[in-house]
Amino acid sequence: MKHRQIIFTLLAVPFVHQVFAERVPLKIIPSENGWKGAGIRDVQKLLTSTANELWKYAYDRELKPIVVNNSSGGPIVYFKRGRNGEFRVKLDTGGTYWSQYAFQFSHEFCHILCHYKEADKTNLWFEETLCECASLFTLRAMSRSWEQNPPYPNWKNYRHSLYNYAQDRINAHKLGRGISLKIWYAEHADYLNNHATDRPKNTTMAIELLPLFEKTPEAWAAVSFINKGRGRETQSFKTYLDNWANNCPAEYRVVVQEIQNMFGL
Repeated sequence: MKHRQIIFTLLAVPFVHQVFAERVPLKIIPSENGWKGAGIRDVQKLLTSTANELWKYAYDRELKPIVVNNSSGGPIVYFKRGRNGEFRVKLDTGGTYWSQYAFQFSHEFCHILCHYKEADKTNLWFEETLCECASLFTLRAMSRSWEQNPPYPNWKNYRHSLYNYAQDRINAHKLGRGISLKIWYAEHADYLNNHATDRPKNTTMAIELLPLFEKTPEAWAAVSFINKGRGRETQSFKTYLDNWANNCPAEYRVVVQEIQNMFGL
């Protein structure tokens, strides 16, 4: 409890770089049946609303455009950028299933905020977990913001579906009563090093991290430093988190320290 109080005190400071500036630059790619009947303008508004829930807390204030298309095979943000350095994101959804759009896009957008890179994959499971946490955080935040500021007035009541989509995942994957993240991680550590995208396990850990980010959403600024200096050499998870803390500005190190405590490190 002491650490959580420290985080709240430090992160309540209105840092200049957290001032919400312009909207996230998105370009939605139209294609025959690519969005399964959804209008490009509606997709644009939905994804803009999604990204802004994280972008307003991001450390960086400049962002290359994000080009988004849609096809089967799972959502992904590609390592290879576009000709002008733009990010390339693929979603695997369609129609008016807006909760799934938001869930998938917020995950990929979090990778962008993490400055994702091709490097050693031993601890990639943790970035994937942060991105799953971002999806839960974003859906729940949208369910609140859409009460007053939905993309369209007639979308206001859809906020309940956004909340329920996140809650269904929380109910399905939360830890059992009396089990701590520290104990759970110790049991699964070796497995995670080789299975970065085990979504049920990513989600279980994301659920444990979610209260930290909901209490102090400014903590999302810290993710910009998680891949700084990360190379192809294998690191222990403790070293990985130590490096993240050391690369953060001083005001965000306590965020990483809280996460270290939660994992028993």
